[in-house]
Amino acid sequence: MERFEFLRENFTEVKEIIIKRYLKENNIPTKKLIIDFSFKDNKELFAPALLRGAIFDGYLCHNRQEIFFGVLFHNRIHPSYDKAYYKKLARFHLYNKSNRKNGNFILILADVPNINFKYEDLQHLYLTKRFIKSFEPAIEKNLMIIEKMKFNNNDFNEWYSVIK
Repeated sequence: MERFEFLRENFTEVKEIIIKRYLKENNIPTKKLIIDFSFKDNKELFAPALLRGAIFDGYLCHNRQEIFFGVLFHNRIHPSYDKAYYKKLARFHLYNKSNRKNGNFILILADVPNINFKYEDLQHLYLTKRFIKSFEPAIEKNLMIIEKMKFNNNDFNEWYSVIK
C-alpha cells in the first residue's frame, strides 16, 4: 500500500497520533482529547448553516483553556482548503465570542516524507505558502496558530504498525 493511500484510509487514526504527539511535546495531557469534535451539541449558539460540517480534527479543554485542532499534511495542501479552514476559523471565532472564551485554534501542518501526489514539489511549496499567507490576519490576531511538525520514515513506520 502506498503511503498516500494509507494516510487517506487511516486519516482519523493518524491525526489522533499527530495531535497527541503535539500535546506531548507541549506537556499537555491527552486524556480528554476528543477526535472529530463537532458543535452539534451547541445548536442554540449557531445558525444551521454554520453547523453543517462543523468538525474539527480534535478538541481539548485543559486548565480551562479550550484548544481546537486541525491537521493537514504540509505537502498535501490543496487550493480548496482555504475555504474549508476559513469556515472552521469562523465557527471557532463565533464560538469564542458567543461563549466569552479565549480558546486557541491550532492548525498542525504535518510534513510526512515520500508521499506521492499529483502536484510537483514546487507547486506544493507555493500552495502551502499561499495557504499560510491567506490566514496571516487571523494569526496576527491570535485567532489561529499554525504549527509545523516534521515526521520521518520511522514515524510513518510506527503509525503503520500501530494502525494495521
